[in-house]
Amino acid sequence: MLELAGIGIGPANLSLAALCEEAGKAERTRFFDRKAGFSWHRGMMLPGARLQCSWIKDLVTPVAPTSRFGFLSYLAARQRLFAFVNAGFETVSRTEFADYLGWVAGQLPTLHWDSPLRDLAFEAGAFTAQVGCERVRTQHLVLGLGHEPAFPACLEPHLGQGCLHAAEFLERMPAIVGRHVVVIGGGQSGAEIVLHLLRSAKPPASIAWVSRRSNFLPLDETHFSNEHFTPAYVKHFFELPADRRVTLLQEQRMMSDGISPSTLRELYAEVYRLRFLEKVPPVPRLLPGHSVVGCTSWRGALGIELRSADTGAGQRIVADLVIAATGYRVALPPCLEALGIAWDAVTGTPMLGRCYAISWDGPAANRIYLQNAGRVSHGVADPQLALLAWRSATILNDALGREVFPLGTEASLIEWSRHSEHNEACSICE
Repeated sequence: MLELAGIGIGPANLSLAALCEEAGKAERTRFFDRKAGFSWHRGMMLPGARLQCSWIKDLVTPVAPTSRFGFLSYLAARQRLFAFVNAGFETVSRTEFADYLGWVAGQLPTLHWDSPLRDLAFEAGAFTAQVGCERVRTQHLVLGLGHEPAFPACLEPHLGQGCLHAAEFLERMPAIVGRHVVVIGGGQSGAEIVLHLLRSAKPPASIAWVSRRSNFLPLDETHFSNEHFTPAYVKHFFELPADRRVTLLQEQRMMSDGISPSTLRELYAEVYRLRFLEKVPPVPRLLPGHSVVGCTSWRGALGIELRSADTGAGQRIVADLVIAATGYRVALPPCLEALGIAWDAVTGTPMLGRCYAISWDGPAANRIYLQNAGRVSHGVADPQLALLAWRSATILNDALGREVFPLGTEASLIEWSRHSEHNEACSICE
């Protein structure tokens, strides 16, 4: 029987698998995914796209800085460490980080591909999972299934009919030449796609960029804001009442969902060039402060109904192609329902303990950990890469019942609260 089995192999469980290898637990752990091999944001590997967090916050370095699975080890193995240092990059390209993730995945024998989760049960003191053609028994389960694309409800009937999610953009490679394109969503993905369209050698006939936000807002990556992406703040946030957490998440939205200032700078320069210097299409229509309230078929295209937040006025934009950069939602397998998962009535998400274990009907000696789904319980940093290694180490320490990776309490410049300085035991994880 395994000590720990992971379902889904994205960056979250890849980090955990690498730390299991570091801890000498490879023989008692296995990870499964339905894909044929590792991939990460393949549909959004746009030229020039870059990470929004430091490369040092990789899969392992913050908790195991001497690990052979760190980004510096990757650069050395690729024989470009000195060139990387000399380049003085402020951030890492998404393409390079994806290559790093694939490099780590290629070294881990505990990863098993073409193994979709078909069934899950708890019997005789263990979880029994049918993954692909194999049946495995494990004491603990770690779900790292990622998120699925989210759409405005009015767009869903039109998917595949000139409407797609940003996550599919490069994989589907829709025709854009001479077409009228509408991009919906005012975050980083929407901005990158608009920039890509503006720079295309064979551009669309027109571009409209729509966002519910009051403007195309920058990522808040200032120094004190980045204190929200630390273990000390996660511990503080977890102890707050649910209604306070919901309020704070709304206030902190631009710390994770804003557009990189460098991307905004490039976009503004492109629009300036097209409008004032070259005076050629496509000069994009920029429509912040507008909500998508309807979508209908319109003369062989799609009619996108918008409403202004400022005036309440409506308008229709006709589009041959709609690209929805509208985020993601947590996706959990239906077979999980049979295990008696406790759901938070306020947030509609599973109730997580401090160590990311779900509250469920079974014994405390068997835990179900949930990766990348604790935004409402653990804070704004949870869906990001920033605390990936720390979260994986927290899960592994709890599953093994000992501090394999010393986490302690790292110093914070901000005194969030007195009790946040103490790493108290998790009632669910005990």
